[in-house]
Amino acid sequence: MVSVGWEKLKEAFDDYPAQERVARKLLSLGLAVRAGKVYSGNVEAKEVSLAHACGVDRRAVKSALGTISSDKTLNSFFSTLEPAGPFYLNNASSLNLKVLEIEPPDASKAGIIADVTRVLAENKVSICQILSQDPGLFEKPKLFIILQKVPAKVLEKISSLKTVKKMSVY
Repeated sequence: MVSVGWEKLKEAFDDYPAQERVARKLLSLGLAVRAGKVYSGNVEAKEVSLAHACGVDRRAVKSALGTISSDKTLNSFFSTLEPAGPFYLNNASSLNLKVLEIEPPDASKAGIIADVTRVLAENKVSICQILSQDPGLFEKPKLFIILQKVPAKVLEKISSLKTVKKMSVY
């Protein structure tokens, strides 16, 4: 697979902020662009729905799709995107699960996930799901861990880690 760095994306959409919003939304949702159309897996998404979600005009979506389709590197990357699947963040409580939300002091530093999961493993806390937001997509990226139970002593250990700036449990 061709590597698409943030610089390539920035360059492609530098003069087109509405198109950049579309590209970022495609990335954040794992929506693919194939033959100028948007797909979630094998389900086609409507341009007007994407425009509404991005807060842009449908023409901006059409232009972004054209930019992606006409660039070999962008096309190769976006055509293979896939949604990550169900994530229990918004319905964890209905499943009797807890969400551990962590904001690191610097999301670009290595070891954030390793530090937190090490503490959980040492205390035999099982992880149901984990999602780390990409620092290239999110202004204040966070780490979300979905757990069945997490004892207070484990939360104290995690909150004292140098890789944890702020922590919430809900």
